[in-house]
Amino acid sequence: AANIALCLPELSRVEQRRLVKRSLIETGKVAGEAGPVWLWPAQRLAALEDRPVNEELLNRALAKGRGVIMLVPHIGNWEFLPHFLIQRHAVMALYRPPRIRELEGLLLRGRERTGARMVPATRAGLRQVHSELANGGLVLIMPDQVPLAKHGVFAPLFDVPALTMTLVGKLLRRFDARVLYGFAERRPRGKFRRHLRAAPEGLDDQDSLAATTQMNRGVEACVRACPEQYMWSYRRFRKRPPLS
Repeated sequence: AANIALCLPELSRVEQRRLVKRSLIETGKVAGEAGPVWLWPAQRLAALEDRPVNEELLNRALAKGRGVIMLVPHIGNWEFLPHFLIQRHAVMALYRPPRIRELEGLLLRGRERTGARMVPATRAGLRQVHSELANGGLVLIMPDQVPLAKHGVFAPLFDVPALTMTLVGKLLRRFDARVLYGFAERRPRGKFRRHLRAAPEGLDDQDSLAATTQMNRGVEACVRACPEQYMWSYRRFRKRPPLS
């Protein structure tokens, strides 16, 4: 409720309360979908995809041969996206190891069993990301996670300062990769629609604040397209800028 009030002040209090309720319902669906997304066979998962939007954006970006970074905000069910993409493209995804270490094996088995490669957000994992982009591959990164302070800057997200990762800008400057946004919107009858969207200009700006501001603008556009399916319960603003 606090995040929605901060980010969408243009909504009335009644509209905000309605969005809080709808968001919590959608988050509950994410939990209910964990079994299918981690355990169902690839063919059964593929049957859940409902008419992808802007598929040609990814095809054109990969054809450049410079590598593609797909930024995947926490919208709909982000776990489905690699399973859908792997039907047509090789996929590498950067992930943050869970705090409960015993869950990591389950998560990796569920995410990699259809062919995606998961690499941790460590130095070793980033070396694999570098290699994948250098070879023209596709890498998925979640841009709306709170990074460690040394790996981020405070940039506006819905006009609220949010500690934002600088990794994407560094990768774009180093490899001249293409960048897109993607999310899997939950649709009626258990289907999911894969959306791909072009990124704003400037994500590769030499100025980290300018680059992260533009990256957050792209996140905002995705969220506004599907606000009830965004994970508003994530403590996105838990770290605050230092007092001047």
